[in-house]
Amino acid sequence: MRWPAHPRWLAAVRWRRRCRTAATALLALTLTAALASCAGGDDRDGSTLRVWLVEANIPQVAEGYDALVADFERRHPDVDVELTQVPYQQYRDKLVLAVQGGAGPDVMALDQIWSPEFAAAKLIEPLDRRTQRAGVREKDYFPAAWASNRWQGRIYGLPFNVGAWQRMFYNADLFREAGLDPDEPPRTWREWKRAAERIDKLPAHSGISLIGCRDEASSVLTDSFLYSAGGHLTRDGRADFDTPANRRAYGFFQRLAEHTPNGVAGACAEDTMAHFTAGETGMLLDGGWQSGSIGEQVSFDWRVTTPPSPTGRDFTGAMGGYNLAVGSEAPDKRLAFSFARLATASVPHQLATNDSVPALRKAGERFVREHRERPEQVLRLLETAEPRPVSPVYVRISRAQQGALQSILSGEDIGGALAEAERSMQQAIDRP
Repeated sequence: MRWPAHPRWLAAVRWRRRCRTAATALLALTLTAALASCAGGDDRDGSTLRVWLVEANIPQVAEGYDALVADFERRHPDVDVELTQVPYQQYRDKLVLAVQGGAGPDVMALDQIWSPEFAAAKLIEPLDRRTQRAGVREKDYFPAAWASNRWQGRIYGLPFNVGAWQRMFYNADLFREAGLDPDEPPRTWREWKRAAERIDKLPAHSGISLIGCRDEASSVLTDSFLYSAGGHLTRDGRADFDTPANRRAYGFFQRLAEHTPNGVAGACAEDTMAHFTAGETGMLLDGGWQSGSIGEQVSFDWRVTTPPSPTGRDFTGAMGGYNLAVGSEAPDKRLAFSFARLATASVPHQLATNDSVPALRKAGERFVREHRERPEQVLRLLETAEPRPVSPVYVRISRAQQGALQSILSGEDIGGALAEAERSMQQAIDRP
């Protein structure tokens, strides 16, 4: 989620395709524009299927990848799968270079926020007809995960894994010390503010850890505040950020930030986690996947629950995760789709190839019940979460959102900060 991107490099890829027969290559990649290489032709005959996935974090997932490949090759004896695993931190950059050089994969994992960008540049195939013929159904996946693949009314990928931002972790020992009942965590924003105030009064402690740095994580975090208040960032393809609901959400975030450790505007996810696991803060907002890490690091009594929401509304999280897409230059798109379908529509493969929640609902429900605290809460979050704005200029929209948060945390007028960010978002949409 943290790599810079700009649709101009996608236009450059299309230009490279028109000069594919040239003998030499020229490649210049910058943050805002790129000229792509005039590379030699791709001589693949379809007997090799090239698949790119994010590198497995644990041996069990690596074994799951191997089993998936073996199963596909068993079903297609004349096909060899060439699986490439790329570390998360390097994945996007390597993928961009591969596509520009004419060596892009046939099947690729895409962060949800990249899918519309690749679709708009025609680098991935629309899959509507194939999903219909194969009986792949929207209702079999968590709603926001499926929606993240929809661009201009068409589907451009299949959901692979998901995560709903976020869960609230809290220090039950500090709750007791502050006179709060750890069995009754705050449910409304008003109760949340009061709990943070109580913990903040304890010597050498702060009420809550919040991500406030200029980073994608702060966008996802504040998305959940906006969505829970009934707000959004875009509507019908237009920027719609300076709204009463969003002003309310950012106003509350600003007040809650009064009870964080000093330097909230520079606090990233690793900082907030460190404060919480050190026992310095009473509450933390982060992804549910952090449960295992917290359990390994702390000795105090900790709990996890759904974050509070405005009175009369339910908490709504922001969806993250990866999709599997078919490259538009894949020699055999039918075969590539078959691999993506096997990886995303099979319960055993979904469970074996993910250490986060599988996007297939049946597999995801089983995974959550086996690996997450308070599974029913997590499943509800996954059913009600909303995707981040589905836009080919998402990165620029997110940067404008991050800038607004920086202004608000520095004490600037909320309405002015949101209005300025909305103008930047609309400029990005109008001039990609």
